[in-house]
Formats: sequence, structure tokens, C-alpha cells
Amino acid sequence: MGPRDGLSEFVSRSGRAKLIKLLLRNGWSTVQLAAALGVTRQAVHAWLKREKTHPCNHNLNKLISLASSVDKVGTAKILREELKVFSELLQGKFGRALKDNVDQSNLSGTVTRSTLVGSSASLFREKR
Repeated sequence: MGPRDGLSEFVSRSGRAKLIKLLLRNGWSTVQLAAALGVTRQAVHAWLKREKTHPCNHNLNKLISLASSVDKVGTAKILREELKVFSELLQGKFGRALKDNVDQSNLSGTVTRSTLVGSSASLFREKR
């Protein structure tokens, strides 16, 4: 991963739509959101349709910042749900290999985002 990669790499299309809906529930209009992100109102509407496109990572980083400024707890809940889904996907795909790798890299037994990311990255490299 490059230096600009971050949370946005692990937020699904559904999670991105949840962040938009959080802002809309908290008084933002699609026009205001589009202006804040530098996109069209139509783009915001398209993002809300799961089968359609979603915000690129650059726009998602802005979206996370906006959502966090409006509802920090709600934003954290959405991001925790996304991390849980990502973690379950990794566990399902790599099972024991992921657990062993996480245990070796994190002796405290606490699984962090950086531990999961590092573990999954090394597993993907090993699979090639």
C-alpha cells in the first residue's frame, strides 16, 4: 500500500452509502454534500444506489471527515462495522494462516487495523 492508503481502502460500497446517509439524516442536503466533496448532486444520488458507483477513496476520506465532524459516534460505529466485515472476510479466506500471522506480529493478543492490514498484505504476497 502507498502512503495515501488508509481507512478508505477498507470501507465497502455499503459503508460508503451509510456515511452519506448519516450526513443526510443530520441535516445535510445532497447539494451541500456534493459541493463539499467537489462532485455533482447526481454523483451523490448515484452513490446511494448500491448497484451503482461509489465515492472514490479521495472523496471517501473527505466524507469520513465530514461525517465525523457531524456525528463522531455514528461514524465510528459505521467504520467499526466495516472493519468487522473485513476481518471476517480475511478470516474466512485465510483462516488459520491469518490467526498465526496476527499472533506472531502482535504478542499482546489485541488485533488492530494495522495488524490485520499487515497480515493480510503478507498473505496476499505469499499467495502469488
